[in-house]
Amino acid sequence: MDIKLFSDTTSHDSKNMRLLSVQEELKNIPADTILATPETDLINFVVQKHLPEVPHILREQVYTDEPYECNLDYGYQFGDRHIVKGTAITAHIPFEGDAIFFKMMPSIFELTTYRADSISSDNRIICTFLYSVEEYSNASAKINSYITSLEKYLERLRNDFTDFEYYLKRNAMPILSERKTRLLAQKKMTESLPFPIKRRDSGPTYNIDVRKKIVPELPTVKTPFQPEPTLTSSYYEEILGCLARMSLVMEQSPSSFINMKEEDLRSHFLVQLNSSFQVDAGGETFNLGGKTDILLRSGGHNIFIAELKFWGGAKLLTETIDQLLEYVCWRDTKTAILIFNKNKNLSSVLEQIPTIVTAHPNYKRQEKYGVSTGFRFIMKNKNDANKEFMLTLLCFDLPKK
Repeated sequence: MDIKLFSDTTSHDSKNMRLLSVQEELKNIPADTILATPETDLINFVVQKHLPEVPHILREQVYTDEPYECNLDYGYQFGDRHIVKGTAITAHIPFEGDAIFFKMMPSIFELTTYRADSISSDNRIICTFLYSVEEYSNASAKINSYITSLEKYLERLRNDFTDFEYYLKRNAMPILSERKTRLLAQKKMTESLPFPIKRRDSGPTYNIDVRKKIVPELPTVKTPFQPEPTLTSSYYEEILGCLARMSLVMEQSPSSFINMKEEDLRSHFLVQLNSSFQVDAGGETFNLGGKTDILLRSGGHNIFIAELKFWGGAKLLTETIDQLLEYVCWRDTKTAILIFNKNKNLSSVLEQIPTIVTAHPNYKRQEKYGVSTGFRFIMKNKNDANKEFMLTLLCFDLPKK
């Protein structure tokens, strides 16, 4: 079989088709999976399945079959067909990646045509090279030149797919967010109906089967999703702002606070929070939960948790995160740790925090946060990988004088 390489489709068309596949898959994931799984995890899972694996030639594994005699046809010369004896060598060129790319045209290409005998199922380009008697002494140069041309085209395809993962995520997220919003609205409508609801039979299981790719695994949704109370991002930021303003007062008037213990400091923050926010009509307020936490509860769930700690090094910060994990019991809990530094070198504290948090076993990722003395992380629930919570750390100087 003789095939023409880098000619069937274009990298541009391939990117569009992969995006459509991602969007279509998001539209068909079971509703409970959409609602019960963090959006970032779902996007990562689906996108990873559709990311390209542009091949790499394995030069060190190239081999050839034993040469054999062949006829070289030079066409008609002076009215007669000119055929001479020559030598044929079949080269086997192994590669890693998706074979489909050998049929794809990069955005930058030449008029030269590259062909092969076939592409084997075990990832080998098979190509036969013909030599005249004069050419045979330099047989390897022809094969090496051919491999170099393949590598050049593959590198161009790699360049075409630069930042493709970001492109897929950016265009897939609106599809997922819109569907999740619609499904939540349907859940709320169902709950308001004064009639018994008979659930449909379960649809097909959403399985992961991706050849040669390691993708994030979606946790199994064992029960129907139930909507839970949520502290909106805007209120979360307002609460953090309130805490930050109170902390700045402490920085500016250290003598009034320097001798206070953590329990006394929390009392001041509670007064400020409860005077600034009327949480809901049910009269929920910020309160002390145990010895160390500021809690805001709704519907029996902790929706906001704050820890106030004097800086005591890596071990104490890790223990504080562990303490938060004891109170975080459901999805979308918003949390905060306020760190008060009595030492002089706040820069050193700020340098240590990301390393400490990212080393924690429940760390998932760090997010951008536009506060010079603050950090934001996404952490996973210690008992349920399907649930995650937001952790914001704010640092403040509390000079001794």
